[in-house]
Amino acid sequence: MRILAVSDRVMDKLYSGQARQLFPDVDLLIGCGDLPFYYLDFLTSAIDAPLVYVRGNHDDAPQYGADGTGMARRARWGEYPRPHRRTPRV
Repeated sequence: MRILAVSDRVMDKLYSGQARQLFPDVDLLIGCGDLPFYYLDFLTSAIDAPLVYVRGNHDDAPQYGADGTGMARRARWGEYPRPHRRTPRV
């Protein structure tokens, strides 16, 4: 199983139309915190792999998905949206 773990910074190399070509054999994405939802949403779509993520210590600000929908308040654990509903709850 090939796992791609991301955290803390949006990487231009991944946030591009070439993500699938750069990482063709990824079986699972792991978001290790402090990343915007639009980025995680993009990655799970572009790489076509399921996503598991945790909130980071800087995830207090409102978050928005790729479609612009978001939440105005800080969510409680387990309330964050699941991009494409392919993200398993842990």
